[in-house]
Parts: sequence; C-alpha cells; structure tokens
Amino acid sequence: MISMIRPQCREYVLKSSFGFSVEKLPQEQIPADFFQELPGRFTAAELPPYLMENPIQTDGLAPVHACELIETGFLENLSLQFPGLVRDCITGLERNIESLSRKGISAGVLNLDLNVLLSPEKEKLYFSLLKGLANILEQCSFTLLIPFSIPSASKEIVQQVPLFLRRTMLPWVKLRLDIHAHELAPGYSPDELAGGLFSEVRSLRFLYLAEAGNVLIPEHVMPWLESLGTYGFRGPCFFVPMASNLNGFPAWVDENGKLIEKMENNLEK
Repeated sequence: MISMIRPQCREYVLKSSFGFSVEKLPQEQIPADFFQELPGRFTAAELPPYLMENPIQTDGLAPVHACELIETGFLENLSLQFPGLVRDCITGLERNIESLSRKGISAGVLNLDLNVLLSPEKEKLYFSLLKGLANILEQCSFTLLIPFSIPSASKEIVQQVPLFLRRTMLPWVKLRLDIHAHELAPGYSPDELAGGLFSEVRSLRFLYLAEAGNVLIPEHVMPWLESLGTYGFRGPCFFVPMASNLNGFPAWVDENGKLIEKMENNLEK
C-alpha cells in the first residue's frame, strides 16, 4: 500500500536542493557523460576539487560543494610539534579555497575527526588550523564544512561538537551531517540522535552500500528534512552511494533521481 507524506514534510522537500556525491565511488572510472547529464537529474553536486578544473563539470548545478579540500591522511599525521607542517597545511588550504572561490564554489569539506572524543592536543591542533584559515574564509565568503557521522559512538561525542564549533568563534565553520541510513535502528528520532547539531548543519548526506544492493527510500530521508527544516535548512541534501566499482552506477543515479520524484509527488514508497 502506498501512503502519503505529511503536507509539512512535502513542503520541506519542495524547498530543498538535492544532489549526488561521487566521493565514495572510484572517481577515475566515472564516465564523462555523467557530468553532462547531472543537471537534468539533480540541482546540486559534491565533487572532489580536481574534477572542478573543467567548468563543464559544474555547469547548471548550484550549490556545488568540494568533498575533500586536503587528503585525510595528511591531516591525520599533523601535529603541533611540527609547526612548519601545520603552516604548510594552512597555506595549501588557503590556495585551494581561493581557487575554488574563483570558480564559484562556496563550500568545501575539511575532514577533521569529530567522531571521537578529542584529546586536548588534537583540539589545539584543530583550533590552530581553523584560526589560520579565518582570513581566507571571510575574504572568500567560503563555508568550511566539518563532517560528522550518525549514528555516533556516544552522546558525549555528539555533545562535544557544538561546543567545539562555538569555541572556534568562526561563523564560516559549519557541519556536514553524514547519515548512514541503514545503520539506524527502526523508530529512531533524528532529534534524539543529533538534535543539538541542527543549527550548525549546512550540508546533509545519506550514505549507503550501493554495491550490496541497498537503496535509499523516502523514509530514510524525510525525518531528517523535517527536523532540520524547522531550523531553516533547505539543503543541499546529497545521496552518496558507496562502492568499489561502477557496475551498477547508472542504476544508482536513476534510483536517486526517482527518490526525489517520489518525495516531490508526496509518496512514501
């Protein structure tokens, strides 16, 4: 039986922007015509910076977010004991942000690990990085997105995130909320899982194991759009298939396009 989405939920859908993310796919294998077809299926996209060198890749899409401003492995090896490396990291990020801003990209992701309880040393390192980027973020009106995954390991970890953001005192630093939809227990409440984060969210993603046959349905997406919608959030909302190959790629793109149509047409299934 097909049931209907509540009118208020549908209103959030109609006012939200939806996009596709290639971050968790083998990007070098993605066919070129995919980018030409993307604007016909989605309004937004999340792409790695190197794919934005060609403006054709982003034509007709807004917003476009950069999914990784610097390699995660590089950040993991940073330490305040090596201030020269920290300065080099900040300099490299400044160049990337300025380059993206010139292309019309207004947001990008810095993969600081907030999904663990931060040690004092790690917190100091993160503050140093963010303070070092304050001027370029303001000059370029660029939003720096820090990812946070749901479900999280503990409530304490969730509670540390808004405190961390407030202590930075940087209005350009916000959250990307990564929802692992198939890992959530039935009957969950978005407000219980992440309610304290909603005012800081500027990007919402739904990740799923596409090559295992998982798909997203409106019931995965709608509760989050409704909860975040009360805070004025209108996207972007990205669908993120995870796979080691592209054997099912056309179907994944098609399924997510149909998911948007279902939500816009007021259908839950």
